[in-house]
Amino acid sequence: MSESPELGSGQTDEFLGIPTRGRLTADLQSLGSESNRDRPLSLVLIDLDQFKQVNDLYGHEAGDEVLQRVVCSIKAVCERKGQAYRYGGDEIVVLLPNQSIREAAAVAERVRDMIVQTKFGRYPEKITASIGLASYPEPTGDLDALLSNADAAMYRVKDSGGNGVQAAKGRDLNGNTTTDADVRIIRSDIASKIEAIELWMSLQQARNRSYMIMLESDNDESVLIEGVSLRKGTLYLCRFDKPKQLGEWVVPAHSRKQISGEFPSDPVTTLITWDSSLPSGVAIEIDIVARARILGRLRTLSHTILATVDYRNYIITQYSP
Repeated sequence: MSESPELGSGQTDEFLGIPTRGRLTADLQSLGSESNRDRPLSLVLIDLDQFKQVNDLYGHEAGDEVLQRVVCSIKAVCERKGQAYRYGGDEIVVLLPNQSIREAAAVAERVRDMIVQTKFGRYPEKITASIGLASYPEPTGDLDALLSNADAAMYRVKDSGGNGVQAAKGRDLNGNTTTDADVRIIRSDIASKIEAIELWMSLQQARNRSYMIMLESDNDESVLIEGVSLRKGTLYLCRFDKPKQLGEWVVPAHSRKQISGEFPSDPVTTLITWDSSLPSGVAIEIDIVARARILGRLRTLSHTILATVDYRNYIITQYSP
């Protein structure tokens, strides 16, 4: 590091305490100068898996805490090896001067493991990351392609379910290869299929914490349900209930699935607390929300129903025409 240009000076993201995307661009240009062309340079792109659900379920304060602690973990691993930058949102880039592809892969794997082990005060679950990396001059011969190659590799991890490390051009740590074009085509195809998925959901029973929900699918792909909840507007009425066994709630293509269980808290109590003036029996709109995994990727699906609420007996009844 002592022979490399000074990295990360100026243009600091005040929230995370690391340099910004603009500083990253400047440092890449500096490292790409003729005087540094004979030295290896690796770039690691880290994207948190399912980060949106942290904000959706536990609020932006929880999301802020997750980001800050994850960055602290990344900095701890990369200290004296390289510089971390906030690329945008929950994406973090690390530049590793004088680090070959194999050395960078080892660093990236330690980053991945450290993120999994990081604990949070406002978010009770583990966070994982999809990590892509690229190195100059081998295997990426064009310094300007480092970022795009790492991005393509990161999305290959994302499309495979996340929580992994992938080297540029789809080259995994076992030597298997896929071109960037292949990765982009796969990513686009999977993303379009996932985006098209919809579920028709009806609330057959909701009394106190107990519920019964019917899920109907007209999709060509199976949908794995990992949790269900109820929501009014932006207010979640309870935390997500999960199946007793992972993989228990699967809705096969073009089929129906009935699921039941108990929410962690009573959704009617949340409604009363939110607005004690709501009259019993008046129809309101409620979203049935499902946390679903399709083709290995997580997506939140919702369906709006019209329902009446019996506040005395803690019953939610879906309106049926």
